[in-house]
Amino acid sequence: MQNNKGVMMTKGRALQARGHLMEALPLFQQLYEKYSGSLNDEKNNGLALGRLLQIIGGTDNLKAALDIFTQLRTRAAGGQANTPCEDREVELALGRLFQVMGSTENLKTALGIFTRLRTRAAGGQENTPCDDKEIELALGIHLQIMRGTANLKAARDIFTQLALRRPEGR
Repeated sequence: MQNNKGVMMTKGRALQARGHLMEALPLFQQLYEKYSGSLNDEKNNGLALGRLLQIIGGTDNLKAALDIFTQLRTRAAGGQANTPCEDREVELALGRLFQVMGSTENLKTALGIFTRLRTRAAGGQENTPCDDKEIELALGIHLQIMRGTANLKAARDIFTQLALRRPEGR
């Protein structure tokens, strides 16, 4: 069974990479529904399915992705609904989904998620860059999307800090 799951995931990701989204969808759905016995499998399969639904787009697919990510977050938070969890991947996926969904409320929710991740990664220090490049990029890109002079300046500062941290010669 483990081999079958791996083959399905690999095939689904290959189809997705080639733009065959609707062919990948039933593979990811089957993985999520039938092969998510452990929390780790549920997370991996749920993130794959949710991200695909997000890429496909449309109100129903975005809602389905939100339901999946919210369920993953609730499980990772010990069953407490609407509570941030310690799982960085789940939180980033949820923040990016809110970002894609747009609207002022969703953008504020995404900003809260990215800011909370950054604060936690910076040892609890608010408004402090962290060593996690993916979190810094997510926050910087989100601030760009939100626009406004203060947000664009903050995004520029994040990107400048990231550029200054690059190893020499790159």
